[in-house]
Amino acid sequence: MNPLGGQLTEPKTTRQITQSVSVVERGQIEQTSPAGLLDILSSVPGVSVARSGGIGGQIYLRGFSSNSFRSPLFVDGDRFRGRNTLQLNYFSPEEIERVEVIRGPASVVFGSEALTGLVNVITRSPTGNPNGPFRFTGGGFSVGVGSAAKSASTYEWAQGAGGGFDFIGGFAGRWGGNYQSSLGEVPNSDYNSLGGSLKIGYTPDIGQRFELTLRKYSETDGRAGGVGGAPGAPYVIQRNDPNNVMSARLATSANSTAWSSMSRARSMPTISIPR
Repeated sequence: MNPLGGQLTEPKTTRQITQSVSVVERGQIEQTSPAGLLDILSSVPGVSVARSGGIGGQIYLRGFSSNSFRSPLFVDGDRFRGRNTLQLNYFSPEEIERVEVIRGPASVVFGSEALTGLVNVITRSPTGNPNGPFRFTGGGFSVGVGSAAKSASTYEWAQGAGGGFDFIGGFAGRWGGNYQSSLGEVPNSDYNSLGGSLKIGYTPDIGQRFELTLRKYSETDGRAGGVGGAPGAPYVIQRNDPNNVMSARLATSANSTAWSSMSRARSMPTISIPR
């Protein structure tokens, strides 16, 4: 039974894979209205999500958490060499085209870290004809609010193409206070996150393309406790204050059949403040 009431496109992966693969396509993301990447991953069979308060959390694949560096994160087919668990917070659902989850040992293909599997996030690409006159081909914004933490989120984006170039870029923000539960306020569960991404393509000739992707996010949030955040407040106060991530990816393709890329990412460590 297809929960979307229609036929999903065939999964597309960057390399030939024999392991068990699940793909969450753009159509499913739009219909489920997730708040973040962790919400998308929670719908994938074989993936468990453990929240640590705020917007933080980790995933479990084959019994290992993303904190153990045994389920690496890939972005557009390239290894994101940051802190796996923290980087799960830095994707707005609006900028994701699809998410691929490989379960089981993939070390032979993807390196020794991929002992339990991996997550590959495919970001959206601009649409339009780069060889024609320049015009904006899309854009919009979204706003969300929540009552449990008096939270708010926003995402604005635009895309265009022409004169040999195309682009797509967006800005994302998420804010929330301490969660209100049935037992009262959960201390140290507040958060705020700001950032965005920009993807620029250049097509000097038909069948040839150069692509540059830039991403920057900054986040401050608390760990209220639970898995990955134990023991939590009021015994220990731990905060990502702030956690910054910056990444760049340069890719080229020829004849629209093969991509080669080079990427670099930098993630600032978590600062823990005991009280």
